[in-house]
Amino acid sequence: EAKRRSEQEAKEKEEQQAKQEQDEAKNQLPSEPPADSSDPLANIRFRTPGETLTRRFYGSDKLSTLLTYLTSVGYKPDNYKVLSSWPRRDISVLDPNSSLADLKLCPQETLTLESRRTEESDSE
Repeated sequence: EAKRRSEQEAKEKEEQQAKQEQDEAKNQLPSEPPADSSDPLANIRFRTPGETLTRRFYGSDKLSTLLTYLTSVGYKPDNYKVLSSWPRRDISVLDPNSSLADLKLCPQETLTLESRRTEESDSE
């Protein structure tokens, strides 16, 4: 019983920390640019394990901004690979200071999120 309780407490602490990181990321995130912006935009569609998300970024935004967005919606790059479709590559390991335009994510791209964990802990 004590072992199960300590596992439960550890899980709750982990979830609380994840929520705090998510809130911090939301606060750091710049506003989404308007669709009619005169600046080059990157329209990104994210295919996650449970949903599809869409967001606009400026082409001049850094990769770190995109990764902050993913953290703000609950997909921390530590836990998920962020894969571009062609060429297939994990962009989450690239230079976070690269602009989305430099990474060829303009004007639009679909990125797939894949869990870094080999076994799913939800299967219990």
